[in-house]
Parts: sequence; structure tokens; C-alpha cells
Amino acid sequence: MVRRSESSGTALSRRGFLKSAGATLSVMGLAACAPTPAASPTAPPAAGKPAPATAAPATSSGAKTTVVVSSWHWREVGGMQSWWEYGKQQFEQKFPDIAIEARYVPYNQYFDQMYVEMGAGNPADIYSANQPASFVMMAGGQVEPLNKWVEKSSVAKDFVPIINSPVCSSNGNIYMVPMNQLTGHYLHYNKAMLDAVGAKAPTTPQEFYDVAKKVNNPPSRFGALLDTGTADPLYQQLVLAAIGFGGNWWDVEKPKTPTANSKPVLEAMTWYKSLITDGLVPRGADSIGHIKMYSEERVAMFLSGTYAMGQIKANNAALVPNTIVTPLPWKDGRTFVVSLGNMMAKGSKNKDAAWEY
Repeated sequence: MVRRSESSGTALSRRGFLKSAGATLSVMGLAACAPTPAASPTAPPAAGKPAPATAAPATSSGAKTTVVVSSWHWREVGGMQSWWEYGKQQFEQKFPDIAIEARYVPYNQYFDQMYVEMGAGNPADIYSANQPASFVMMAGGQVEPLNKWVEKSSVAKDFVPIINSPVCSSNGNIYMVPMNQLTGHYLHYNKAMLDAVGAKAPTTPQEFYDVAKKVNNPPSRFGALLDTGTADPLYQQLVLAAIGFGGNWWDVEKPKTPTANSKPVLEAMTWYKSLITDGLVPRGADSIGHIKMYSEERVAMFLSGTYAMGQIKANNAALVPNTIVTPLPWKDGRTFVVSLGNMMAKGSKNKDAAWEY
């Protein structure tokens, strides 16, 4: 999980690499901050069962030990792909006895594939995980406690307080080494499309619906995009909707008290469903395909992290100046951020080598 050498002051560590890249860390919360372009998955969506994981192109180091690292980041064109490849190259130069096998799975299949591999007892050594997935993995006992390695390193000091937060730890055990922050979600819209129908950027859920309906002209152009694909991306957008109506899945002051059937949450789910059933969003869209559709100027608006700008630029650079990013169309513009990190599978056969990474 961490590239380090206790005997050398010059060994490249993942912590040092992250610091040099200016990565930031956060726990899930409500925030309203200015967007900064980051990364975006770009692999084409695939229907049906999760596809078998495939290895991204890599140069063999002839190492004695192979550590398999599974992530959707390995092929993020316009985003983090080059960053991950550079880190792999640097690590293998510093640790020639360890080879990194870059296992790529598209984001829209990644989490299902990860759970399948864990359940089948044939996992990768390391998995990228976001906050919802980290909770599932820790609760299911599928990831290795990292305490014995953390105690001999500077990880806990480097990542205070997040390393001890519920994002990374449970019942006194640390399970995830944080890597970077997935920026908050925002409204992205095609200014020319809205201008053409005399519409302004929506600032409330009802305005979002009204603008989407005004722009909508299927099948060539849809008013908006919402995730209707796999569970993890869909969950994140449903959380956004619940927040927009002043609700949440649980009582923030009593975390073990669910509020999924509260009035604000029910109103949010009704709003989300109406956009789909009224034909204002394309059905079957997911967090990968919908950014591609936007890049093709087939939709007017979508809600996503600002990492989407990297993919838009890669697909249609001319569209970037016409893409406006503003706070979500909620009363106070609230959003959330999600921590990303690496977790070691309990079934890893190369745990010490995996920790070095």
C-alpha cells in the first residue's frame, strides 16, 4: 500500500508521491467549494455481468514477487492514467524484486467485480476503493488490518486525522491508506443549449426539471443525465438528490437511525424518478457513458464531480469553454466529497510486498 524503505532516505514512497502531486484528503461531508478539474473514467460501458479483469499494458521488471493492483484508474484517459503509470514505473525502479500487475476493470463494473473476486477467494492484492466500498469491505471482513505495518511507519502521522476516521478504520483497526480526494459533485451544463431555448442555469430541483424539459428533444438531445446504471454510482447520485431536498439516509445526530422513508428523501426519490419516467434523461446511462454523451453534445446537463472535465476535454476539447460548472441546483448548493484509497485484500498472498506499494 505504501512505497517505502526504512533503510533508505531516498526511496520513493506513495506518500511522498502523493504529496508532490498535491493530493488532498477528505471525509464525506457537505461542502460547497470551487471545482478543480480532476480525473474521469473513460472506458465504454458494458451490459450484463462484470467483465473479467484485464491487465493494462506494462513493462515487466523481472521481479520475483508480483503484486496485483486492481483499479479503474489504470486507463483513465484525460485523467489519472498517466499518474498511475508513472507511480508504477517509479516503484518498480526502486523495488526491482517486486513487479506490479496493473489490473484494470471499467468503473461501471469495478465494484461488482471486486465483490465477486473477494467472495470467490481469488482477489487481487490491492484494490482501489471509495468511501461507500470501504464501508462494505470493512463490514464484510474482506480486507486486511494494516496496523502492524502502520505502527512501523509514518503513515498514521502523515494522514492524521483521516487514517483513524470511519472512512479508513473500524473497531480500532486501520484498513485503508488514503490516496486522494474525489472532488465534490456539481452541475455541469452546455451554455449554448440553454441559451438556445432562453433558459438559465437551474438553482432548485424544480428548475432543473423545468430546464431539462425545455431543452429535451429525444432521441437526438436529452435535457439531462442521471445515473441509472450499477449500484455504486447510482447510490452516489441518490445521495446527492436526498441532500438537495434537505434529507439524508440516516439521522446525522443518530447515525444508527435510518431516515430513508422521511419526507425529504421520498420527495427526492420522486423527483429523480420523474426525470426518468418523463423521458428527460436517457435510460440505461451510467457514470461513464453519460459523460461521453455530453461530450457528443447529446445532453444539456449532468451532475458529476469536476473530474468529468478531463474526459470532456479528451473527447471534445472545443466543448470545454462552453461547459459551465456551478453549484448543484439545491437551495444552498450543498454537495459531498468522497475519500479514495487503497485496501489490501485479506486473501492477498503477498502482503508484505503489497504494503510496500
